[in-house]
Amino acid sequence: MWKIIVFLFSEQENWEELIKVAVGNTEELQIELINILSFQCADDEAALKWALKYSIPMDKLPLHLQEPNVQSRYHIFMKTIII
Repeated sequence: MWKIIVFLFSEQENWEELIKVAVGNTEELQIELINILSFQCADDEAALKWALKYSIPMDKLPLHLQEPNVQSRYHIFMKTIII
């Protein structure tokens, strides 16, 4: 049974759904998620993805994600998802 549960929850879609439910519409939790992804998981791409999903303003992102090279990546990423 444990193997089935681990397999089901290891799929990306399931994790994303769990995150959406856990974080909800609370901006504080959304920003906390972005900080965790960026600092503890070292996954800036995922942090930017969630920032885009939640429409978090650039000035509320961690400072290293506000750097010009990252900002351009953020805007390119936004265009890619929106299209």
